[in-house]
Amino acid sequence: MGLGKDEWKPFLNLKNHIKNRNERPYSPIPEKPKSPEILKLPEVRISAASFCRIKDAEGKLALLVNHSRAKKGITVLSPIGGGLEATQEGIDMIKDLLDVDESTFEKGNDLRFRMPGSNINKFREWFLSKQQRESTPHREIDEELIDETGLLDSEDLKDIQCGEVSYATELADFNPQGIKDLKSLRILEVFDVKFKPETLQKLAKASQEPNSKIHFVTEEEIRNGKTNDGIEIAKVSESLLDSQAELPEFK
Repeated sequence: MGLGKDEWKPFLNLKNHIKNRNERPYSPIPEKPKSPEILKLPEVRISAASFCRIKDAEGKLALLVNHSRAKKGITVLSPIGGGLEATQEGIDMIKDLLDVDESTFEKGNDLRFRMPGSNINKFREWFLSKQQRESTPHREIDEELIDETGLLDSEDLKDIQCGEVSYATELADFNPQGIKDLKSLRILEVFDVKFKPETLQKLAKASQEPNSKIHFVTEEEIRNGKTNDGIEIAKVSESLLDSQAELPEFK
């Protein structure tokens, strides 16, 4: 005996549900951010920094001519920001927490130093606590946009707003000391920074001048590693595009 009209309804509803589900656009489940594999490294160089994500009216991102590279006659664009500093209490805490001594630190209280890879998640927890270290990019903004480039003055930086922080990491086969097999782990905080309109207009105007120290670039230019007129863009600038809300545990 065949099924009656009412008995077919559950099957028809299921059929329509499958049909509608298949017609909806595919939305992949976002992957959780991954961290580089560090735990097995006998030693790793840490370089912690904060960067600013600053956009103009067209959504282009601000990059500066890298001050250190420019001294060597090399023009490379990189994000506004730079190395983070810890307080002296923070440096002492790191020494005790990670079992490292003064000789592993590169300069003053900069968070640039060598440590055993096995202790990386201890450093991560301390870093995320935001205690005993800089937790905003204000010092670097002052240094780069006022002291080094003269693009702005202190009045221009009134009412500056730093939004939620996000994170990026990069493991590179590089260290400034030239130590064989020593990798550098960059841990980057990225802040959405907003200036008052007249300050942003001042920067935009400066970017149009010949040999400008500031450039507003597109995402495509950052991915390509150079501007449309051929100026090199540092790979670390991709952190402005790829930063995540979390800094995952290292493996």
